[in-house]
Amino acid sequence: MMMKRQTRLQYGDFNEMEKIRVWLEYHQEVFTEDFMAELANKFLNYYNVRKKIKELFPRILRMDIIDNIDIIPNDYGEVFKEKN
Repeated sequence: MMMKRQTRLQYGDFNEMEKIRVWLEYHQEVFTEDFMAELANKFLNYYNVRKKIKELFPRILRMDIIDNIDIIPNDYGEVFKEKN
């Protein structure tokens, strides 16, 4: 006598961002030029990039990835004018 193996499908506990990511993965036609321009405008602006660098900077220093780092002060323009 053959026993049937019962399998039960279990759904993952996706949060909203994960659901959106999976949906976009299966619907590639969404990525039009207008949509990509809107994404770039929203996420690749100066504020977001600077914020991400500030978050990652201490980790980069601890990992010794970069040998020497010159930190440019906020008043660099004024100091540069005074030297010249």
